[in-house]
Amino acid sequence: MDNRCFDKLLELQSSYPNQVKLYQPASEQQILITEKFLNTKLHKDLIDLYLFSNGLGIIDYCFLGNGNKKIANLIDANFTFTNSNNFDRQIEIIGTSVDESYFMNMNSGNIYLKATYEESLIHIASNFNDFLKEFIDKLEYLLSMITGDDIIYLDDDQLPEGFSEWKCAF
Repeated sequence: MDNRCFDKLLELQSSYPNQVKLYQPASEQQILITEKFLNTKLHKDLIDLYLFSNGLGIIDYCFLGNGNKKIANLIDANFTFTNSNNFDRQIEIIGTSVDESYFMNMNSGNIYLKATYEESLIHIASNFNDFLKEFIDKLEYLLSMITGDDIIYLDDDQLPEGFSEWKCAF
């Protein structure tokens, strides 16, 4: 995992403390418990994120925690996964209050979006590192548009060039 993403998250937390929340890193034991409960090995990039921050909140995006009682939990969001023997399934790693969810394939690292207006998962990135870098860049722009504690909505034509082409819930 590219540490520049983590450095950028620390910078954003410092600049936008009311909109970006990081947590204490997950312990190896928390990660092992989650893997045992979900009956699958978590992707290395996801483990790296948990070893940096055990879940995080940015605006309305909740990166699910790993046994962190202060934020939504990876196990709770993927409870039905525990009853499956299909190890190629995607598990939810990010959620929003408007029921948009991001999934990661634990084998390939591919990232998918399930938006409220879509019937199926939309492939948006081939690996977590590329996804996170682009996601953080776009969130940084959104954070710069927030004044006070207002919730913002931007139409595609209000976004910088290239944002609307990226299949994401912005």
